[in-house]
Amino acid sequence: MLAAAAVPPLPPLPRSCASWRRWIPSTPFSSRDGPGWRRGTSGGAVHPAMARPPILSVALPSDTGRVLSIQSHTVQGYVGNKSAVFPLQLLGFDVDPINSVQFSNHTGYPKFRGQVLNGNQLWDLIEGLEENELLHYTHLLTGYIGSVSFLNTVLQVVDKLRSVNPDLIYVCDPVLGDEGKLYVPQDLVSVYQEKVVPVASMLTPNQFEVELLTGLRITSEQDGLKACNTLHSAGPRKVIITSALIEDKLLLIGSYKRTEPCSTSMYTGNTRGGGMGFSLAVDETTVEA
Repeated sequence: MLAAAAVPPLPPLPRSCASWRRWIPSTPFSSRDGPGWRRGTSGGAVHPAMARPPILSVALPSDTGRVLSIQSHTVQGYVGNKSAVFPLQLLGFDVDPINSVQFSNHTGYPKFRGQVLNGNQLWDLIEGLEENELLHYTHLLTGYIGSVSFLNTVLQVVDKLRSVNPDLIYVCDPVLGDEGKLYVPQDLVSVYQEKVVPVASMLTPNQFEVELLTGLRITSEQDGLKACNTLHSAGPRKVIITSALIEDKLLLIGSYKRTEPCSTSMYTGNTRGGGMGFSLAVDETTVEA
């Protein structure tokens, strides 16, 4: 038996749970047979002080922020969480992704396969985070949502997160469709109009989506700014129309409620996931919004 004084000192606990796991000793249990050590699940020795991750350091926001991102995921291609998580991490955010769907590829292909998360499964994940005091987020991102029931659960998530952090910033990419075609059931449009837009801090619709949400036809830059103001009056302080085809030019139109609406011309190309991709570029400014 080793004397208590012979037990090696523990290293300082890192901030993140992922880093914390690196510090669990992998030395065989027999050589850590001193007071306070126990056998770990993998056969190694674990000291009681390291038996659980430092919950508060995981739950509290980083200097930049902690983001819960509820979006789609594809094995091939970059949309939803596949295109959002890494850029946010590069910006310094701590990102926790929940995949609303997991598909083999984008649904624009002739065929796709995969799984769809339902509202009960989403809420189960939220309750698991809550039980471990891990629900303190500074930002919530949502993208593709395929059913009314799941969207209603997302609204419950917004309420839950704001009960923990009233200053939560909710960035919503209302993925409804593009180029005159709906990607989702028609019923979702009214839910976004009546329930989601009023609680969002920032919206990033494309031209087709903003026309659906406001009932306004956009044929000029001024039409786009008018649509932004219509959405401002319903709730969100920031609105970015990520792509608007006007007079053979593909424009990006941005508006901030506290200042005069402004717009800028920007060629965005024919890309997937552009709405959420752009929201990442301006997301650092939303911290102070």
